[in-house]
Amino acid sequence: MHQNFTFHWVQITIPLTAAQRQAKRRQKLRETAQYEDYKKKNAEQQRLVRVKKQRKEAQLQRSEKNKLQAERRKQVWARVAACQARKKQQNPNNDPTPGSPAFKSEQALGRAVSRANPALGTALPQTLKRKRAVVQRLSQRFQMECGTSPDDVTTRTIARNCDETVDLVKEFYERDDISRQAPGRKDVNSCC
Repeated sequence: MHQNFTFHWVQITIPLTAAQRQAKRRQKLRETAQYEDYKKKNAEQQRLVRVKKQRKEAQLQRSEKNKLQAERRKQVWARVAACQARKKQQNPNNDPTPGSPAFKSEQALGRAVSRANPALGTALPQTLKRKRAVVQRLSQRFQMECGTSPDDVTTRTIARNCDETVDLVKEFYERDDISRQAPGRKDVNSCC
């Protein structure tokens, strides 16, 4: 398991790292069928360490506990940020570009929507008008966060399509097989 480098007259042996030594030890334990005992002992040892740590923390004052929790959060955030940076560095092609879709597949988008639906169902107001207002405000906020302005959204095409839609609806209801005129009433069509 040692790495050997041979030059013209000198042979250099680089010692194993701690992780390599531990992997070698585990492999040896697997071969001798002692690995399960090792896992049990290690699990018990880790449990005792956690219990000892919990007892120490139980004796701390509230302010010290809060400081400890804040410190742990910072450590976790730093660890997660470092992990994300490593992943980004290893695979730079996975960076989402502004023009690319947010989800790689329709299934992923569907899953995200289905996860959000129950939360939105309880969080949004009950009336349709208020729901619409909240969703519009949220979409404006997300557009601003993403760097697009609400003007970039197709408001002009929406207005144009709205006029066309109104005309189509009027034509539809003016058809004789859809609506009829009641006698004695002016400018009123009732639908059947």
